[in-house]
Amino acid sequence: MFQVPVTFCYSFSNTMPDSIRANIMQEFAANGAKHLVLTSSLISQIMGNANFSKKLKTEMADAGLTFVDAHAPFQGVYDPIYPDPAYRPQMIRRQQLCLQICQEMGVDTYTIHVGNDFHYPEIPLQKHIDNISDALEQILPAAEECGVTVGIENIWVRSNVSPILIALKKRFPTPYLGLCFDSGHAHLMEEGYKFEENAVNDLWRAVGCEPEWQQNILEEMLPDVINCHLHDNNGQWDNHWLPGQGTIDWKRIVSLLKKAPRLKNIQSEVELPGNKSGSGSLSLPSPRNLAYKTVLQSVVFIFAGRFNRGSYGKSFSRRENTVVESGSSSFCRGFCNFQSCSSYRILLNTWLEQQSRNCPAYCLQGSPAKPDFTEK
Repeated sequence: MFQVPVTFCYSFSNTMPDSIRANIMQEFAANGAKHLVLTSSLISQIMGNANFSKKLKTEMADAGLTFVDAHAPFQGVYDPIYPDPAYRPQMIRRQQLCLQICQEMGVDTYTIHVGNDFHYPEIPLQKHIDNISDALEQILPAAEECGVTVGIENIWVRSNVSPILIALKKRFPTPYLGLCFDSGHAHLMEEGYKFEENAVNDLWRAVGCEPEWQQNILEEMLPDVINCHLHDNNGQWDNHWLPGQGTIDWKRIVSLLKKAPRLKNIQSEVELPGNKSGSGSLSLPSPRNLAYKTVLQSVVFIFAGRFNRGSYGKSFSRRENTVVESGSSSFCRGFCNFQSCSSYRILLNTWLEQQSRNCPAYCLQGSPAKPDFTEK
């Protein structure tokens, strides 16, 4: 049986009032979510105020939610690539503290960006790799002590593409290091060459190189993938769209992820509509709007197995937030318990019908019949 928890990313900025944060958690729970991501913003708030962790635990427990995965704070002195020897010890201590926070909050996997070399173009790539390796050598013992598995994430920058990450993993055979597969980032490296302007070119050229385009990134990373960030784009920009809105071959992604021997969780990293920050959150969230968008995010997990559209309404009437495969069929159980709100059904029906017309890859199995939302 294939069974992994499904988590949802919402940034929760440090300026958000407590009441709004708690309401947003309740919105997720009311729509069937069981797990949220301990985001870089939340970790940073705990680092700045130790009492915040107690408040956060209470809010999550009141909503019936738990944290499963976390994302490290990133950029500057947080990144393992950070070259200034005067500040590297501080970077190590921060990462070790983040792991302790993950342990306290019950997190299983902790995603790290190893860092972007275009910030330091004067430094050779091998020196960057050595700095990252040195940081991991000091961070991983803390991960083992905390019982948290670190996942290094593929980006589209020269210093953190999959060949670099795979080589780093080979240096550290510990089970407390793995890879985080980001579907959107991989798609940029596989399809970006088709566009004259794209997210990749300038960042590689900043270090004096042309992009080294890739293919079959997930196939290469698969043996050590411990978690994944799922979202879509058309290969040009890092849009964090809903699956089906871009050009990712989800049937291929799904079939591979189901074979990942170390996969611990699946994360929706879809950017909520209206967000301009790229962090996966709305600056001024409306609870009702968030509920709508939460429903749409659930479409991500249709792709977690061979999807029979005829079973869609039935499976979504349950509240077990895991991806399950049993026997010859599989489906995502229970993101949305929305029988009592017809507007949710109308919204999702409209979106599904649009996708069945516009995205043949969306229909992994069966005909594009309208989902059955008969109340159970």
